[in-house]
Amino acid sequence: MKLKKTFLFFLLALLNLTLVYCQQKQDSLPYYYALSKDSKHTIEEKLGYVGKVIRLAKSKNNYDYELKGYNRKSYLLGNLKHYDSAIVNANLLLAKSIKLSNSKYILKANRKLGDYHRLNDSLLLAFKYYKAHKNFSLVKGDTLSVITNLRWIASIEKKFDVPYESQSSAVEALSLIDNIKNKNAKIIEAEIGLYNHLGLIYGELDNYEKGLESYNKVIEITTNLEHKSIARNNKGNIYKAQEKYELALKEFDYAYQSSLNTKDEKQKSRYLSNLGLVKSKLNLPDALLNIKDALALRVQEDYKLGMYSSYMHLSEYYSDRKDTKEALSYTNKAYNLSLQLNSESDQVEALGILIDLGDNSKVKEYKSLVSTVFKLKQLNSNKFASTKYNYYKNERALKEAALESKNQKSFKLIYLLLSIIILSVSVFLYFILKAKHRKQKRQEIYNTETRISKTVHDEVANDIYHVMTKLQSGNDLNEEVLDDMESIYNRTRDISNQNSAIVLNDTFDTILSDLLLNYKSETVSIITKDLSKITWDAISNTKKKIIYRVLQELMVNMKKHSEATIVVLKFRKQGRKISIDYKDNGKGLPIKKGNGLANVESRIKSINGTFTFESENNKGFKATIRI
Repeated sequence: MKLKKTFLFFLLALLNLTLVYCQQKQDSLPYYYALSKDSKHTIEEKLGYVGKVIRLAKSKNNYDYELKGYNRKSYLLGNLKHYDSAIVNANLLLAKSIKLSNSKYILKANRKLGDYHRLNDSLLLAFKYYKAHKNFSLVKGDTLSVITNLRWIASIEKKFDVPYESQSSAVEALSLIDNIKNKNAKIIEAEIGLYNHLGLIYGELDNYEKGLESYNKVIEITTNLEHKSIARNNKGNIYKAQEKYELALKEFDYAYQSSLNTKDEKQKSRYLSNLGLVKSKLNLPDALLNIKDALALRVQEDYKLGMYSSYMHLSEYYSDRKDTKEALSYTNKAYNLSLQLNSESDQVEALGILIDLGDNSKVKEYKSLVSTVFKLKQLNSNKFASTKYNYYKNERALKEAALESKNQKSFKLIYLLLSIIILSVSVFLYFILKAKHRKQKRQEIYNTETRISKTVHDEVANDIYHVMTKLQSGNDLNEEVLDDMESIYNRTRDISNQNSAIVLNDTFDTILSDLLLNYKSETVSIITKDLSKITWDAISNTKKKIIYRVLQELMVNMKKHSEATIVVLKFRKQGRKISIDYKDNGKGLPIKKGNGLANVESRIKSINGTFTFESENNKGFKATIRI
């Protein structure tokens, strides 16, 4: 009996211990964290478990599991593409890890915030966190992470239309790769992507030789047929831009033939359409068939961006063959598709072609859209510059604070000495530069006054003499004399305006826009194309002044002689030269070196440029300037 009671007591104690153990297990952080990673559960169920982890960790002041919980939760929300919620939890992770000085989770949080902001189309914030992650990775010696961050930074900089910064980031990443002896698959993939990115950047900057070098590096490195095809297609685009159509044909044909063994219809149609366009430039018989076959593939795939490209290729095909009707038809299709795609850049491109083809009904719409795109581009550029400035400002402040806390007295003394030196040098340079500026200004005023004086003497003195003769003849001061006096006044005023000093304080595209705006009126529309795409900072002030004077001379001639209602100025970068095409719909000018054209030609020749023009009665005036 006593044995039975002892056994029963032992059994009850064991049962109690088991229940306590089970309860403790259910309340334990490792238990719920393991469930949040268990593949048997749905993502929604895992989120429930990780929520319990965070709540339990907070109640128990278990910071390690609190950090693990935020990290896991942001990851799961990112997988669900709930990027806003993922960002909230990544921010909580970052704040907590900074408070705890936990570098491991500071790194994780910055990388997550970079990725989720990028996927959420918040590129400015993504740039900020990729920069931070890159700097932390440098300190940790994690070269692969540094390279990955630089790739994303370069991509974002390209999207914000800062190609030189994007080029610099890509080159920095490649310099790190060059120092790696044994490259694994991830490093090779990054290298291929970076060279392809550089090729695109160099193409945008018209640095074609560098672009070809970059694509050749991709072809040399990769063993992947798809990567080779993309690089060969990109090479073809560079040769096409250089009008080296036979070389472009070879590249596009390789890319297309390689794509026949793949199931990627989008790439196949891209290569085929490019192939057809180049064949059309070489007048090969199956050019039109290739372009239309590519269009059919794109329609079948409902690939609207590709369809836009096909319509533009067909427009170019018919335009080259002077079939304006068909060219207009396909350009209108491209324009309508760009409206569906809500792509303002494509709309601008299509409208520009319509105007070139003679459809002046789109002029007003084109001007409005160009203005909108320019303002949006400028706004994005300013936002990017501000973000970059604020990032570096904050980064510098953090570094200075760290240095100051390490050795405050010494650095204060150094900063004081440096401040005194910088201030002294700045004051010295200020007075030197101010004196130099005054001297240059005086010389410029003197030269301008001399030129105006000579012009007024040579061009106006004889007219004044004839008027004086009339007055001395004894005749009354009649209407003819008054008209003569008014004519002399107007000519004197024009000479003064045309010889005033040019101030280059603002960006040159803005200065040219202001100049051209002076000649715009209710009856005259002035249209500029690609003015802001020229890298004006790379051009000397002397050439800028010549360009300004030449355009001023052309606009004066237009206003005085042409009776034009539409003037189009197209700016192009051709290798190292700049080309400016002028066209108006006026009554034309006689082909002789008068009407101010002699002045234009002499100015252009003074900087080793060329000036050509053509004109017929009632068919407008065209001119091309190459500098």
